Amino acid sequence: MIILIDDNPIDNFLAKRVLENSGFEGSILVKDSGKQALDHLKLQFTEPKNWPNLIFLDINMPVMDGYAFLYEFRKIPSQIREKTKIVILSSSDNMEDLSKLIDHDL
Repeated sequence: MIILIDDNPIDNFLAKRVLENSGFEGSILVKDSGKQALDHLKLQFTEPKNWPNLIFLDINMPVMDGYAFLYEFRKIPSQIREKTKIVILSSSDNMEDLSKLIDHDL
């Protein structure tokens, strides 16, 4: 399973199409905020087969941005959390965004 987390519906549509056209045969779940994604993940603790292998995460979003998502994601027990790789997506060319990720070990 892959989860796309982005508040931009066009980006989500395009990312989902690219994944589908690449031959990916698993499920692709789309959430438009970090909060929606965390709420979904919390329901999956008892169903490891529904836990995502990969998350594509936008950094700049309203409600809960990618930084807050990563901070909360770190609170998930490691034996569950470590099953998932997170790829950060951003159109930002602001080096402070990258520095924030590195400096805070998010």
